[in-house]
Amino acid sequence: MKKFGLLTALASVALVALSSCGGNTSSKKEVITLWAGGQWVQHDAENLKKFIDGYNSKHDNIEVKVTIKSEFETALASALLVNKQPDVVIWDRFNTPTYAVEGYLTSIDDMMLRDGITADLFQEQAYNELNYDNKQYGIPLDLDIWGIYVNMDLITDPSVAALVKEDWTWDDVKTVAHAVTNKSSSGFNPAGYSADDLHEHFFKYIVSTGTTDNFEKDGKLNYDTQEVRDVLNFFKNFGAGDVCNNDYNGKDAFIRNRLAMLNQPVYFSSYLKTYAPDLNYKFMPQPKYSGEKGKNGGMIGGFGMAIPQPIKKYRTEAWEKKKETSWNFIKSWLCNEETALEWSKASNTLPALKSLYSDEWIQNTNVLKSAASYADQYETRPSVPGFLNIQINVYNKYVKEYYKGNYGGSVDDLINELQVETDKIISRY
Repeated sequence: MKKFGLLTALASVALVALSSCGGNTSSKKEVITLWAGGQWVQHDAENLKKFIDGYNSKHDNIEVKVTIKSEFETALASALLVNKQPDVVIWDRFNTPTYAVEGYLTSIDDMMLRDGITADLFQEQAYNELNYDNKQYGIPLDLDIWGIYVNMDLITDPSVAALVKEDWTWDDVKTVAHAVTNKSSSGFNPAGYSADDLHEHFFKYIVSTGTTDNFEKDGKLNYDTQEVRDVLNFFKNFGAGDVCNNDYNGKDAFIRNRLAMLNQPVYFSSYLKTYAPDLNYKFMPQPKYSGEKGKNGGMIGGFGMAIPQPIKKYRTEAWEKKKETSWNFIKSWLCNEETALEWSKASNTLPALKSLYSDEWIQNTNVLKSAASYADQYETRPSVPGFLNIQINVYNKYVKEYYKGNYGGSVDDLINELQVETDKIISRY
């Protein structure tokens, strides 16, 4: 790997700082508590804990203790009120606006300026997702780029296989799904596409229309566009019930050759590496819309690391000192090429640190190489407070009802209902 230069020099300073906290540290480690929320369960949680064990073994003067929090948001909010918060959190970056409005996070702008950590070190969309109201609240850990995994062994017709290419379209995905599907009275063998959960991918398909600049404006979301109507009608006309159902719509079906195409992020490649190492698959970008601005790009998610901020009366001198130790830990992981690459290898994910994209290991790992090449075409979720609630309470209800044929109104009625319910959620913040 290339020599590290200034970036690693800065991270090395962080390591020295960690080693010097508390005077004589030969017999006492500085403890950092780390909470991980969101998807950190099962396989991903095991990867994180194993990585932290390795980190601790290489640092004599610090011990990071990981706690997995399934009810992360509720637990964090309660902890901040009584000064029982963790020192550092790893969480879904798209929640930054919500957490920032609630006052849960510490702004790191001053520390970044002081230490020479600049935005251009990181992938732009991931870094900006941690910014709200012109304040930076964290550093991105990874690029959780969403795409479509395609089991190429299930596509036996060469003309159909030829449609699985980087510039494929919505119609190509639909054609492949219906061509591969074998549906009988006993079920699917195989199912063509994980189309039973299209509501979860509503925003990804909006991104592929190339019109998010019109979808998100001034802290609001606008559904009254032709492109949004086209996404909704594509979902409805796809024929989800003809290409899959609940039993043939997930990870197990994919690795057992019962499902040909599945929407999943880069993190899924780690699962495949463990449970289906010989599977012949491709990782493809989101298919593009046929309109003028259509593009092969979808949603980029991922995690960030930040320092929680307790209520004002608990922001004492001791907390300020611990904040510095926490910041040095974050730098020593996310701003250090060697450590960031170690995490990439442990999790099989693409780091947010751009200098690593040309690294030999990443270039020789097909999914990560593809993800790195697609990254700039992708966009993060809308930067509006409460977007998680919008996904759960609006898209997962009304969009799902519409394409499954259970919605009682027209597409215009649906557009209006999406707008009203979304505006209600945003207004709460």
